[in-house]
Amino acid sequence: MSGRGWLTPTELDRARSESINIQSSARNFFAPHLVDLLLQLRPDEIPRTNPVRTTVDLELQQSVERFVRHQLASFPGSGRPQAAAVVIDNRTGGVFALVGSSDFFEVKAGQVNHAWSRRQPGSALKPFAYALALERGATPASVLADIPCEFPTPTGPFLPQNYDHRYSGPARLRSALACSLNVAAVQAVNQFASPELLWSKLRECGLSTVDRASAHYGLGLVLGNAEVRLLELANAYACLARLGVWQPVQFISRENISSPPANSARRVFEIAPAFLIADILSDNAARTPTFGLNSALRFDFPVACKTGTSSDYRDNWAFGFTPEFTVGVWVGNTDGSPMHDVSGVTGAGPILHDTIEFLHARWGTSWYDPPPRLTRATVHPILGKRVPSDDPLAVTELFIHGTEPPFAEPADFDAFHRVRLDPIFSTWLETAPGGWRQRVWVRAANSQSPLHLIFPTPGMEFVLEDTLPSRGAEIELRADPAEIVRWSSVTLPIIARQGRTFARLSEGRHQLTVHEATTGKSVNTWVQVSDQ
Repeated sequence: MSGRGWLTPTELDRARSESINIQSSARNFFAPHLVDLLLQLRPDEIPRTNPVRTTVDLELQQSVERFVRHQLASFPGSGRPQAAAVVIDNRTGGVFALVGSSDFFEVKAGQVNHAWSRRQPGSALKPFAYALALERGATPASVLADIPCEFPTPTGPFLPQNYDHRYSGPARLRSALACSLNVAAVQAVNQFASPELLWSKLRECGLSTVDRASAHYGLGLVLGNAEVRLLELANAYACLARLGVWQPVQFISRENISSPPANSARRVFEIAPAFLIADILSDNAARTPTFGLNSALRFDFPVACKTGTSSDYRDNWAFGFTPEFTVGVWVGNTDGSPMHDVSGVTGAGPILHDTIEFLHARWGTSWYDPPPRLTRATVHPILGKRVPSDDPLAVTELFIHGTEPPFAEPADFDAFHRVRLDPIFSTWLETAPGGWRQRVWVRAANSQSPLHLIFPTPGMEFVLEDTLPSRGAEIELRADPAEIVRWSSVTLPIIARQGRTFARLSEGRHQLTVHEATTGKSVNTWVQVSDQ
């Protein structure tokens, strides 16, 4: 530098006389993703002269970092995913811990803050849809039709499927939410609310990335076709944990202040529906048919838990809350590529479990006192109607006062005490496990009820593809009432097999007609078939 004229002789002598102090290579950068996020989002809150005390609890932060590393190390192979986790103090909204990746200094994606990245939430939005349904007349005993079905939308038919491609038939709302049944969740929104109302509620809960018009998402919003951020979704769960009150998260410690700043909190859900959601999500017995008795969501103390898994296992989510704390966890690949058979309960669930156990051991957790408007009643597990408490099948359910269902009547059962189901369950019952046929019976359709075409709807397009079995040339024809109809087509063969009716497709435009045998009524539909 001296030779190039950048240092004067005096500066050169001073530089030579200075001793060299070697600094340690240790990097004490605590909660780096939270610090970066604070600088990005709240620069005006940071004093320029005094030390800044954040809301982070260092022992908890380092423990959650350890839980994340331990879980990711359990994934086989070299292509390990990333993970993020947040812990929120429900009382103040303070972020007690925020882990954005497994290692901030990891070369490839360590400095990506996955707690602030936009990802698809899968089933993690369902509790908000059910809270909305409970506000609008549904109860935990409301029976939803978890059966193959389609919903008309402006962009064409929407055919949701369950995670395991199996269906539960008549499902009480408690079971549907606890077991995360996709079709039942869509039924709940379609029957008790609307996509527009759900979109509005999610926006009120602070999900800023659900930023397109509600029509863009449609009914698929309840199944997670939007994008969310882990921190914002965890804070939405904190709204449920506060029994319906949302408030912003805090990064800067506000010592001696026991409540958030004025006018920042708002009520989003009513108290009783929010309590019922917490009660359902803490019911390990209710979720056992899907998740098993001893999953990562089971605790020896009350915790409300929900998981989510986006398509192709791209994103794993797990959320849990008590009155004191809310925990959110995400696991996935930074580039959005699929993982292999890793669901929310197996990927993100163990991190959630370890974190909540740590919170419980260190500070303790409690549970909610039931709101005064709640009552208890015994109901039939399939009908959802009230039955005497000594009925051998009776289960106890919670209700908001005034929403208790009617009592079951003799007409609800046949001579063998099987439950008489609505005709909409007839197709499902044909393939349901044998135990169902011993408990239920589909009653004959009312001959005065209108003939209803289910599938295919007019104008549906099909493509024959060599990669599909039989080139995808066979489609099942469905109408209600299924027991008293026949199908015909001038151009397509109609095939009856094991009580079901199929059409074998060929290229072109084809008309099909469904006839009701008892009244002579008929309904036409048409399909367009192209060859790949």
